[in-house]
Amino acid sequence: MSIKPVRPNKRNLLINIDTVKFFVKDDHENTFTLPKTTTARLTSEDGEILETYQNRVPLPGEHGTHFLHVRTMKFGKKLSISGSPYAFMHGQNVYTSSDMQAAALDALRRVCKAFKIKTTEEQRQRWINGDITLERVDLAVNIKVESEAKAVDILRQIRRQLGEHGSTKTNGTTVYWSPRDGKEFSICFYAKGPQMRKQKRYIGQPFRERLLKDSECIIRIELRLKARELRKLQLDKVSAWDDQTAVRIFDKYMGKLKFLNITSGPVTKEELSRLPSRLRPVWALHKGGQDLSLIYLPRTLRRHKSDFRKLGFDLNCPNQAEGTVIPLTKVLAPSKVINSAPEWMIEEELALPRQKVAAKKS
Repeated sequence: MSIKPVRPNKRNLLINIDTVKFFVKDDHENTFTLPKTTTARLTSEDGEILETYQNRVPLPGEHGTHFLHVRTMKFGKKLSISGSPYAFMHGQNVYTSSDMQAAALDALRRVCKAFKIKTTEEQRQRWINGDITLERVDLAVNIKVESEAKAVDILRQIRRQLGEHGSTKTNGTTVYWSPRDGKEFSICFYAKGPQMRKQKRYIGQPFRERLLKDSECIIRIELRLKARELRKLQLDKVSAWDDQTAVRIFDKYMGKLKFLNITSGPVTKEELSRLPSRLRPVWALHKGGQDLSLIYLPRTLRRHKSDFRKLGFDLNCPNQAEGTVIPLTKVLAPSKVINSAPEWMIEEELALPRQKVAAKKS
């Protein structure tokens, strides 16, 4: 199948499909076999064969920078594929597409061709109809910021704010929000530039320096959906995805974070004048660095914090020094999302072109 240009969604946001894991099942007459691959057997104490599966085999993609990992399971009745399909096709995963059907079908076609897997017309038609089961989907957006140093500052504040919500882990400048230990979903924030420089896969590639340069001022936000969450969303089949699904789901999960404003600097008359009289003492104490839990009863403090959340302020975060707070709702706004791959990537077929949004009729 041919890969179509990236279709704009109604909000014209480029949501990039990155890593996915999916499987297909055979029909009654056909099984999947990978040539020259070790097969393992799981047996009972009586020697009964309970399961056979083949070890995972890496299939190198374009430029040899990304791989699809392929294995068979359930006596060859299940073909499992994991990896970044668009990165496999083009050699980079910074800019991809939100077309799930194209990603899965092209990966299947290339795997079957590479491993000489014979398929029936019935199987191929089922796959075209979306009978492909998803076990993991990573969706990502690229946020443009002023500089790499600014990206690090923004991530530092994200870490500070998410830390107050719990379920947060960090690794260097990377911040993970993983409710329930990430068993269902997680959201990851990181600076793309440093991450790309650490990767050895691009060393020796003629486009490496330009790719690194274009990644310097990017904050990457990734939503990682696991099998249980996909089933809950009823998105565990490729047939359930359309051209609006990725942006709709990404919006839904980013909305769970609810980044609020953090206070900074000393209290001012202007600030107090904009608050109801009952909240002014709370505001003054918070900005003065007082521990509100030592002053108010738990139920009263919860009510005050709820009132300030409605006003857009997060009193769970301590008051910061003046001039050090970054308005996250502005720097992470949809208007900051990079909505097309750089022209040089498209010209060198490292990324798909973006279809233009049709002009509205007057």
